[in-house]
Amino acid sequence: MTTKIVIDASVVLKWVLRETYSEQAIDLLNERNKYSFIAPDILVTEVANALWKRVKIGEMQIEEAKAFHDAIFVEDIIDLHPSANYMERAFDLANNIQHNAIYDCVYLAMAESFHCNFITADHKLIKNANKNSTSSNLRFIANLH
Repeated sequence: MTTKIVIDASVVLKWVLRETYSEQAIDLLNERNKYSFIAPDILVTEVANALWKRVKIGEMQIEEAKAFHDAIFVEDIIDLHPSANYMERAFDLANNIQHNAIYDCVYLAMAESFHCNFITADHKLIKNANKNSTSSNLRFIANLH
């Protein structure tokens, strides 16, 4: 039996892009026999947008961005769920933690719903959630081991 964990674009992108905490994200990916990765369906668009930004600033070619996107989503490594299912709670969480990005709070709401951990590399989300004593199930990627 695997343990469900919610992951966001800040973690998933580190599977294909070499960034700070990529090693920890890849370690997590390599442990997928222990975990079931879940995420709201907005993950697909968030990842595509981040890759597109890299194309726009000349850090990668469009074909490379498409290939990275396909590599992440073609193998069904992540079980995607409709974001709309978590939106009402996401509004409440965004208000509670005074966070500007409602889409981040969709991940938090999903983790609450599944009673599982949410792993992120988003410093601002961690800071806001910790400042407001919200989401004890929120984990920073660097603190997993």
